[in-house]
Amino acid sequence: MGAFEDDPTITDNDRIYMERAQATATVPLIFLNPDALDRAYFETHQKQINPSDIQVFREMMDSQISGISTRYPDEGILHIAGLSMDGRHFSLQQEIPAENDRDAFSYAFINLQGNNRTPSDLETSLFSRNPEAEYYWSGFWGMHEGSHAGFEHLAHNATLNFGQPGENEALAINAELSADREGLEWLRSQGQEEVAQAVIDYRALNAFADPSHAATAILDDEPGVDATVEHFIAARQFTGVMLEAVGQDLNIDTFSVIDLSRSHPGALNNHVQRLFDEGRFDAASANPHVREFIEAYLGAYERQVSSQTQAPEADIDLRTDRTLLEQDRVAASPPEPDKTFPDETGATVNQSERTPETPAWVGPKL
Repeated sequence: MGAFEDDPTITDNDRIYMERAQATATVPLIFLNPDALDRAYFETHQKQINPSDIQVFREMMDSQISGISTRYPDEGILHIAGLSMDGRHFSLQQEIPAENDRDAFSYAFINLQGNNRTPSDLETSLFSRNPEAEYYWSGFWGMHEGSHAGFEHLAHNATLNFGQPGENEALAINAELSADREGLEWLRSQGQEEVAQAVIDYRALNAFADPSHAATAILDDEPGVDATVEHFIAARQFTGVMLEAVGQDLNIDTFSVIDLSRSHPGALNNHVQRLFDEGRFDAASANPHVREFIEAYLGAYERQVSSQTQAPEADIDLRTDRTLLEQDRVAASPPEPDKTFPDETGATVNQSERTPETPAWVGPKL
């Protein structure tokens, strides 16, 4: 961390992040600090890096591994700097091939979180009720990214196949599970069980949108068990199973359930919990992990959302009180109602183009 010793943009949270990343990495690291670059230029020039920041970025790299930036043309520097400015924490593996009598040299870029990011609702709630949490939360992500550095597997930087997951996706979900386990072990060694639970719940609430990181939600208490492609598939399917069950029970279509998830999420999740307690998901899928993800999601929603907001609508029984459903029906009744919504990639999709097998995410913003 000597390269950032006197850098005023580096916070205590950055320092624990870097410290824990170095504790788990097996190769040299180059930390990327997006706060050292021209954010105003980036935001007003269609996410382009200020050309004067090329030298700033080279000096940042060279201060950590002498002369390393000479291996990158300006175009490469601009690309990596753009990733740093546009992302949150990440690890990017690099290797200089063996040459003549010199061995191959592996290292990794690790991005600092930066001061420009917007905390998720879960983070905001956690940090407000536990003043120490942000420090340890940052340390967890440092360990997670550091454990990826030097971890040899094919999937980490590969494109995931959501439609037909296979060996590549199984490798990816296990790499992420291993990284999470490193960080969770450290959190517990520091007495930070609340932060550890928040990490697990974060994975559960994000499982549909981010299946490669989802296994932690259901395998945290099974340390000797690896994730499989079936876990990846279940993470993508469980919200669809939930939506379908609610629709069948209330005799409404899937898109009305989606509307309900947006307008009255507390009532919807309370109803899903009721169906779960009645055993409606015990045999809802041939994939047993679907039920496990539903259970993890419900527990996470209760801990991180319901218990924090205490929304009165959560106590409404939608079977006997149809008021909320009627409100949604009336709200959607003007001519040509807006029936578009973002899909999992962020693109806008019309209901007529969407199938119940690819449901909208019904959890809170994370």
